Order: sequence, then structure tokens, then C-alpha cells
Amino acid sequence: MKKILIFGRSPFINKIDFNKIDYRQYDVLCINTLIPQCKTVNYMVSVDEPVKFLETKGCEWVSINTGWEFKNEGYIIKEKCLCWRHFSSSAAVSFAILRGYKEILLAGIDLIGGTIFKHYDGSMTSKIMSFQICNEEREFIKEICQKNSVEIFTLNKENDWLQFKDIGVIKHGNKEN
Repeated sequence: MKKILIFGRSPFINKIDFNKIDYRQYDVLCINTLIPQCKTVNYMVSVDEPVKFLETKGCEWVSINTGWEFKNEGYIIKEKCLCWRHFSSSAAVSFAILRGYKEILLAGIDLIGGTIFKHYDGSMTSKIMSFQICNEEREFIKEICQKNSVEIFTLNKENDWLQFKDIGVIKHGNKEN
């Protein structure tokens, strides 16, 4: 079964011991930016047009800049066209499904409402609006995985919207570098 780890940028990623990840079992996708601690990165996904190309360690970059289209409607996933809702996390999950992954493990993608989001165009999302946006994003991710018979898990035990999966990479104690 093809498996993929999808990394976001929430503070939770500081709890991960990247040296313990079995890169033979999991491909790695980073959202919006590289996670420098990853030894291998296979894909990068960003729906944010202004994101500049960074040193990509030879990974495939999926963005508007590289000819990909993002549809904020329906559930259609096809080559060079991904469905998403509010954040790059749903586009990343769509991409993983397109590439045939049957197990998706999220890390650093908590989607907890109440956060004020600052967008690339300078606009802000209110705390109240962020609860609604995060709920819609979570529901969309779960629904698209269900429609495509894909299992989805989280590394974060405190995440209440997905089932936790322990792969032995969480740091214990006060080490949250």
C-alpha cells in the first residue's frame, strides 16, 4: 500500500523526531514550504500563487506557478487539476489521492479554529470566520478520502478530527526544539 506523510507548518512539527521517520515506508509531501528536517521530500504543494520556488531537493512542485489548476468546487481530481476548499492542505490531500496513495498521515495540519489567518494579499480572517473555514476544510478532507477509499490519520494525539496513528516519531519529555 502506498503511504504518504503530509507536513504542514503548525508548531506540532517541533514534536517530531525526523531521524526516526522510515522514509522507505512513507513518501513525503510538504505544504507551502520545505521542512528542513526532512531527509527526503518527494512533493511540495501550494495553492498560493506568490510562493516562490525554493531549493526543492529534487521534489515535484505542485502550484499555480507550475501549471496546476485548483478548483474550489466539487470533488474532481485529475492530472494537473486538484480540488480544494480553503487551504493548501486539502489540495495536498487531493494530490496524494491523484498519485494513488491509500494511506495519508498528516503532521502539522491541525485545522483548529480560532486562529486569525493572514493571507498573502494582506487580508485577515476573523476568529469567528476561522472556525467555519477550518470546519469546512476538515469535513472536505474527510469526505474526499472517504469517496476515494483512502485511509487518513494524524500524528497529533490531541487532534480530535482524525484518528491518531503512532509510527514512533514523536519526541517525549520537554524536547520541543
